Amino acid sequence: MNKIALAVTASILTVSATPALAAVTLFSNRAAFTTATGANTIETFTPSTGSPFAFPITTGILNSATSGCCLVGTILAGDIKPGVTYSTPIKPGLFFFNIDFGGGFPDGGFLDTVAGPAVLTATFDTLQAGFGFDTTGLMGDFDVSIDSTSGEIFTQHFPAATGYDFFGFASSSNDIKAVRIIGSTSIGFALDNFTYSFNGATVPEPAAWGLMLAGFGLVGGAMRRRQRSVRVTYA
Repeated sequence: MNKIALAVTASILTVSATPALAAVTLFSNRAAFTTATGANTIETFTPSTGSPFAFPITTGILNSATSGCCLVGTILAGDIKPGVTYSTPIKPGLFFFNIDFGGGFPDGGFLDTVAGPAVLTATFDTLQAGFGFDTTGLMGDFDVSIDSTSGEIFTQHFPAATGYDFFGFASSSNDIKAVRIIGSTSIGFALDNFTYSFNGATVPEPAAWGLMLAGFGLVGGAMRRRQRSVRVTYA
């Protein structure tokens, strides 16, 4: 009887420890996204020198430390807000990473490449509850793929923007560590006003930590790397 009781108890603990499927909520309204996530750091991709141009960014990496990278225009250290590193594969002989101007983007510069289709990766310094960006039809159809520490996967295809449109993404697990954006046209990717939280996702209250730690103890190492598709909802 003791063995049966132990088996039943173990079974109950295993079911209880199964984490709820995370949800990614999609936003088309910037104000609603900001209210839901608290993300209010906006990268405008506009150099402090006043020039809307900076290209090519020959390292394929753009962050707050980037300085003096370009044949046209100038980026100074600190022009790009801290908290995110933007990167794309290097393609020698091509303008593969630029801060550009025009293209239906109404203010300052925007980030693009002219060797597309190409992948833009944004890697966060701290885990995020959400992120967002503005884009136009210049990027064409595009795909968004989100990496999280929970191992859950979000990948979705989006039709080209019909105007100057906002796309926001919020995760219920608050553990976004990176995002990949892949455009379909020769421009590759084209976006502006990339939005995130410099301080990262909200830290749980002390009372919640005990529950979280207990849950971690029940889950065990075998579940840590399991990948699952997330639920998608629309705000």
